[in-house]
Amino acid sequence: MHCYHAQMEPMNCVAQVAADGQSAEVWTGTQSSALAALVASSVLKTTPDKIRVHQQLLGGGYGRRIWPDAAVAGGRCSSNITKKPVKLILTREDDLTAARPRPMTYHSMKAGLDGSGNLVGWHHRLVSENVDAVAAPPRFKATGGKDCIGWRGLEQPFYGVPNMLAEAVREQRGVRVHAWRGIGSGYNKFAAESFLDEIAHATGKDPLALRLELTKDHPRANAVIKRGRRDGGLEEAARQRSRTRHRLLRLPRVVQRRHRRGLARSQDGQDQGAQLLDRGRRRHRHAAGERRMRSSKARWSTA
Repeated sequence: MHCYHAQMEPMNCVAQVAADGQSAEVWTGTQSSALAALVASSVLKTTPDKIRVHQQLLGGGYGRRIWPDAAVAGGRCSSNITKKPVKLILTREDDLTAARPRPMTYHSMKAGLDGSGNLVGWHHRLVSENVDAVAAPPRFKATGGKDCIGWRGLEQPFYGVPNMLAEAVREQRGVRVHAWRGIGSGYNKFAAESFLDEIAHATGKDPLALRLELTKDHPRANAVIKRGRRDGGLEEAARQRSRTRHRLLRLPRVVQRRHRRGLARSQDGQDQGAQLLDRGRRRHRHAAGERRMRSSKARWSTA
């Protein structure tokens, strides 16, 4: 679905236009004061150097405060209606109506594996509205219809897959879409990394080991993954799983099989596996006690 920025403060500004209408001052939180001056000057039919923007605390941006629509609206009110300084604060309802959301996206993912289960083919197809067509029309035309904002993250420069194709199809819904947080990388990388986890599951590989294998020709990317593994506690979790398996080998085979199934179902192979291990030991002791009891009863009945 489309994603609303929901920034902490609704859009707001204070604007004061000079009596001759050729210069103005604007107090607002903006992610681009140069763009605010440029757009405001085009509305007042003057030049950007005649617009003074006083940068305020942002109040939450996330891409929503790139486009200076509040400053433009305040300037219009000051120049055309009141001829005095204007303070404009949108209500949350008005802010939602004036929203510039992230587009909805659809992802088609395909992978090719060789006989050894190695990833040799990758196809990522994105279907979404074109953000550049709305947010940056000059760039949209100059690039022949590309979306430098929404297509970001489709490329995979660090994964060594021999055959790779990333493409996008433009959908037109008439929504005023715009940049949101990590722009296209937010949804494109999420889809790609989730799909890579599915590939690891299908081939029986550890997801982290698969990424290390794919980035072996890119030392920096490989080092980042290893650092994340270390700082994220994954190395310690692996050692815990190893210790759990070592203890498991000491149990009878029937109990081992039960615990291996439990470890496979466990998300981290640690907490649930340890619980099943303790439970199996209790069952083993209970079964041994029952055997001793039956043996004792047999001796009493024989006597």
